[in-house]
Amino acid sequence: MVRWLLFGLLFFAQVHAAFAYEFLLDPGHSPSKPGAESCSGGLEYVYNDNLVRTIVNDLHNQGIDVDVTKNPGADLSLQARAQKAKGKKIFLSIHHDSAQPYLITRKHGHPCSDKVSGYSIFVSRKNKYFELSLEYARALGRELQKFGMVPSTHHGEPVKGENRPLLDAQLGIYQYDDLIVLKHADAPALLLEAAVIVNPQDDAMAKSVDFQHKIASAIKVMLHFALVHPTTQ
Repeated sequence: MVRWLLFGLLFFAQVHAAFAYEFLLDPGHSPSKPGAESCSGGLEYVYNDNLVRTIVNDLHNQGIDVDVTKNPGADLSLQARAQKAKGKKIFLSIHHDSAQPYLITRKHGHPCSDKVSGYSIFVSRKNKYFELSLEYARALGRELQKFGMVPSTHHGEPVKGENRPLLDAQLGIYQYDDLIVLKHADAPALLLEAAVIVNPQDDAMAKSVDFQHKIASAIKVMLHFALVHPTTQ
């Protein structure tokens, strides 16, 4: 029992040392470009800021210090976000999803859809650490599914604005080569669409602290995976 306790403490110390400000979180969008509108009328950048705040706090409480591209409510260009990834072990951009107009109806003046739900993860082949990015994306997807989260499939539909190649249908991982924050990041990079906030159920879930803690827990396990599979930087 004592031996396993010491092993756990040693591993915890290794995680802390390996990821002391070397993991970069990017809260997507900003007040000037707020992103999607939710079914309850919220703006995506607020959801992103709130989720990143929870992730940072949860990881910090477990001794893992992380960096963020910007403060809540601040504006920052996509290129500037990507530039901040240089020298990091992992760059993760946090978003919340919408849907194509043909799937949406207006309820109480807001866009809503019950046809789309779930999370999605994106990686870019134009990122020089593509293979490692994909491995980290799979590690994250596996953990999200352990919490009962289900991947969205609508980004793979053969329609304008979608038609993204599915790299892993089971885990909800898509190829999106020209996302600026992914292709220009000088680090393994992925983008998480945590939930589809035009879906009423996903919208309510995304605002719950329990959901945010689960996302943070999944990310923590992904970081452990990255510690065992380090970059060649």
